[in-house]
Amino acid sequence: MSSRTLNNTLTFGDNISAYRLGRKKYPHEVISIIKSMLKEHKASYILDVGCGTGISTRQLIGNGFSISGCDADERMIQVAKGIQNNRHIKYYQNHVDNLPFANTSFDAVTSFSSFHWFNTKKMMNEIKRVLKRHGPFVIVNVEDINNVKHSIRRNLMPYFSPNKMYRSSKRQYFPITTLQKSQMEIAGQLHFYRTEMYSERQLCAFVKSMKVWSNISPSNHQNAMKEVIKYFKKYQTHNYLLRDVKINVIVAIKS
Repeated sequence: MSSRTLNNTLTFGDNISAYRLGRKKYPHEVISIIKSMLKEHKASYILDVGCGTGISTRQLIGNGFSISGCDADERMIQVAKGIQNNRHIKYYQNHVDNLPFANTSFDAVTSFSSFHWFNTKKMMNEIKRVLKRHGPFVIVNVEDINNVKHSIRRNLMPYFSPNKMYRSSKRQYFPITTLQKSQMEIAGQLHFYRTEMYSERQLCAFVKSMKVWSNISPSNHQNAMKEVIKYFKKYQTHNYLLRDVKINVIVAIKS
């Protein structure tokens, strides 16, 4: 997941320790299928846009891939570089609307839990510019099934700053439409289901890593976190909160 600027005031890098603790890796079966698909397309050079601290970037290592991870937040990129020094990965701090790569530099592009932040024609044109013809663009997004995130957002609303109103980044998120308008051919869609487990500490970190946290004034942080802990204690099972998610994978091909 990447670190985009939020309302021009906050980036996910502002809560980088929470991001590292609260964000989960992608399931092995999801990564395995994506890697197999990239291999079938004879992909060698892969760009992972919106890579954040490099969770997905590191998981893609293997099959002889050379991977470039790109994110807008310098702090996230520095953390990514520090977690694992691998000769097959290079990281770049750059916005998606101005990628520092030559035309058709990559055999494939991936976007894990980040495409809703740059789901625009301008940024799609930039992704297409660096992607080779017939190259795949793989989009992965995680969707709540049992509404854990929605419930927590609702409980935190009383603590929002008076001058801020929460707007989901996915309110106008229609990836298939965006891809089709960009003349990308939809090659396939896959869906996976899993249950994520969060300890109290992990859930608190996860909430701090969410966009909704930027809507809460610092003076309300302590009370808001008490609300999160209250939610955890109410719904936990054997000291873990269970979050059921659906992982959506879209594969589009540059014509």
